[in-house]
Amino acid sequence: MTVDSGHTAVVVAADCAEADAFTDILIGLEMPENGEIRLDGDEFTAVESALVRYGQALSGGDLAGHSLRLINVVALLLRKGQTLDGDGRDSEAQHLYTDARNVLFESLRLAAEAGDDGAAAHARELLALAQHYLGRGFDAADNLEEAERLYAKTADEIGRARCLVQRAGVLLDKPGHPPEEVVALLEEAEPRLPPAGVSTALAHLHLARLRAGSAAEHRAAGLAALSPWDGIAEPRQVRELRERLSEL
Repeated sequence: MTVDSGHTAVVVAADCAEADAFTDILIGLEMPENGEIRLDGDEFTAVESALVRYGQALSGGDLAGHSLRLINVVALLLRKGQTLDGDGRDSEAQHLYTDARNVLFESLRLAAEAGDDGAAAHARELLALAQHYLGRGFDAADNLEEAERLYAKTADEIGRARCLVQRAGVLLDKPGHPPEEVVALLEEAEPRLPPAGVSTALAHLHLARLRAGSAAEHRAAGLAALSPWDGIAEPRQVRELRERLSEL
């Protein structure tokens, strides 16, 4: 089955078991006996490594595992939406973000039933991102705040740092924002972030613009954070980050 860029395929399964089996292939728990899977031109092994970069985890068969499975599916939806349009203006991207939001509601329900605060935190973080792209800023801020609280509760400093970077981005979008408050959030996040990843690159981009004296250092660190995408098809968000860092 081949789906052109900008189109969505609906696969109808005979029963839940077949639907689960197909989902397992899509998120990399199983691989097909013949042929290969590609997502936006990438062979699935590259996509699977992208899931690892986005902090995704392979899921088990319990409620928490099913919640993680849905989070992994959302990561693919968001990645595709960002490839189409990092700002969510594209109509197909809007559909993908809406689908991601709906899937995350179910993921949150399963995480709550399982009592898994880690899965709930990740779902809230991605929900904030989807709602931001859909223009629901108030809902995005609420979910971001809850995600940060849950990450702190589970001692996930990397997850909390990603939320701090997103909060800084929200402030930067507001006219008359206090630069010192933005810098404080970014400087709290920076030492907790991994060396590579979109959040890391974004933090360095903001700091390079707000701290002129160390702009060159942050520019180099930001470009280095995007190195996992070197040589493979990259989302529009990554491409635009690379361009903005290169222009500094």
